Amino acid sequence: MKKRIVTLPNEEEMVKRLSKLKSEDVPLRAREKLYSILLRWAEYELSIPSVVMAIMLSIDEYMHVVPLDMNDESYALIPVFVRALVDDPSLVKEAEDLYEQVFSK
Repeated sequence: MKKRIVTLPNEEEMVKRLSKLKSEDVPLRAREKLYSILLRWAEYELSIPSVVMAIMLSIDEYMHVVPLDMNDESYALIPVFVRALVDDPSLVKEAEDLYEQVFSK
């Protein structure tokens, strides 16, 4: 099976999409720093496993910068960010399935 590649939005588009996320999805206190970390991935061409990994690494980095602000449950943000940044519904589904396989154990 050939891995399909997704190109993440450019920085301006990422900011627009991330700013539309609800405060119940992403804590307001986390947005500025976490979003700035996520923006580093703008315009990267990645497979879905790599998209999930990029988001996970961004959350990890944020948790090291602000260690008491979030916890391991923060990985629940991965599907939220995938839905915001990936346009193709079949790729979103692939990412959500991968997330479930990895993090539901």
